[in-house]
Amino acid sequence: MVCLLCSKAIMEKEDSKKPLKKSAIPRYAKLLTRINSKESLLSVSSCVASKWLVGDRCYVGGTVPGRIAFVGDTRFGPGEWAGVVLDEPVGKNNGSVAGVMYFQCAPNYGLFCRLSKLSKQPVVIQQPDAASAFRDESQQESASTAAEADHNLRVGDRVSAGGCRRGVLRFLGPTDFAEGIWAGIELDQPYGKNDGSVHRKRYFTCKPLYGLFAPAHKVVSETFPNFDTETGKKTPIVRHNVASIVRTRRNQSLMGSQESLTSLSSIHSSASRRIRLGVNALSTSCNTPLKNDLRRLKSDSLSPNSSSSTPTVTALHNALKEKEQHVEQLIQERDADRSELAQLLKTLEQTKNEVENLREEEKRTADDFRIKIDFLQTALETSEKECKHWREMYETEKQKADDLEFRMEEEMCSKNDLKLRISALEEERNKTESQELMTMEKYKNLQEEMKMLSAEHDQLKKELCDLRTLNSNAEIDDIKENNSKLEEKCKILMENFDNAQKNNADLHHMLDQAKQELIQAKEIAQKEKENASTYAEKLKELEISMLKQKVLSESNAVTVDRKDSSTSFGNTCIVILLAI
Repeated sequence: MVCLLCSKAIMEKEDSKKPLKKSAIPRYAKLLTRINSKESLLSVSSCVASKWLVGDRCYVGGTVPGRIAFVGDTRFGPGEWAGVVLDEPVGKNNGSVAGVMYFQCAPNYGLFCRLSKLSKQPVVIQQPDAASAFRDESQQESASTAAEADHNLRVGDRVSAGGCRRGVLRFLGPTDFAEGIWAGIELDQPYGKNDGSVHRKRYFTCKPLYGLFAPAHKVVSETFPNFDTETGKKTPIVRHNVASIVRTRRNQSLMGSQESLTSLSSIHSSASRRIRLGVNALSTSCNTPLKNDLRRLKSDSLSPNSSSSTPTVTALHNALKEKEQHVEQLIQERDADRSELAQLLKTLEQTKNEVENLREEEKRTADDFRIKIDFLQTALETSEKECKHWREMYETEKQKADDLEFRMEEEMCSKNDLKLRISALEEERNKTESQELMTMEKYKNLQEEMKMLSAEHDQLKKELCDLRTLNSNAEIDDIKENNSKLEEKCKILMENFDNAQKNNADLHHMLDQAKQELIQAKEIAQKEKENASTYAEKLKELEISMLKQKVLSESNAVTVDRKDSSTSFGNTCIVILLAI
């Protein structure tokens, strides 16, 4: 038994010399397991993008119902997008994004999403069994309590995320959608992104667009640190960090080792006490019957009938010898036990010394660890301050980057609009340039035609002058020659005069038609002034008709002076009609 105790003490000494184990503080690890895989959740919502048509009923993310109002490309993002009119006002727009209207609906009823996020049936997440649910709840509770201790936050506290979004803390712990400790907040106003569930897994329950998840280090508690909201009393808060938790664990281990050492020494003392009592009892138990036998023998030897009891005396002597031998044997055994006990006491003293040495070593190591922990705690505080400073700088830079990105998107939209306008203006300019070239070519052709017509007009004037001079010289001879002919023809004309009077009415009707046609011809001539070639031809024809009329009028004046003006007017009309 003592050997076993010594071996235990040696093993504890070796264990105390070993380095400290890692503390059981929960780190930023995924303590929760996914109940359903992504494939099982998306099995219902697997749908080919080409099957979606405008007017189809759908579910966004498998939970939000609506109707498709737009399918196609957009300006705000590459690829195909679906514009959905939701059944409830949980959307983000009214069908327009960045000033471009894709469809029309009431405000906060429109939502744009990828076609892969649409499903024709609502997605129902299978509930886990009782054992897995209890295990997950216990893991979540342990993770949340550790996170509360690390970040000085409690579920139910008033918190703020980013300095502008305020609400109540409903969840604190690891999540499936990202690594690290996340805080689920139920906001006071609908400025959030969800209803407490992400990727079809629910972490807490709230109204749509009232839920928000943020990293725990970005969440600041607005509740008073020493005020209990339930009882209305001040409660002291113990702030734990990594160094304090390690120190408490180390003290607990040291206390456990001291208790084991004290129990070991008490066991050793009780064992030695039992051994002494056993030896004394053995000696007394062996000596008492021997003393009684000796007394009885003495009394028998002194008695008068000792001769008769010789056989009994011899038997008693033999028994006495045997007893003496037995006593000697017991004494030898006692001496052996005493020597063994002395050795055990020596080993016990050695173990006590070793225990004291171990205690001193443990004290020294504890002091060293405390110094190291204090140093690490100061280093941790400085690193936390630096981390906080860098986080603030990161937040400011991130906000600047977001602003720049938003400006870049606006500039890209305006740039695309300007490109479209520039392309339209370039097309109009090309059209106007082509029209100008056409008009310039037409103008050049018209100028050339005008030059040709003016030259022809000059030639016709010259020819007309020549004809007039020739006619003036040869007019007399021609009149004389033609006089006789005209006299002969006069008879024929007199005969035809009667026929002409008959046809006078017809001629008047024809004259009216000719006047109308003449007016139309004048209008056509005015409209077609640009066409100089046709105008020159008509001018020639009119000049020729005028010459013919003049010749006929002169001949009629010589031959028929008695004719009425009506007949001459009819003849001239006939000549004009024939000329036309």
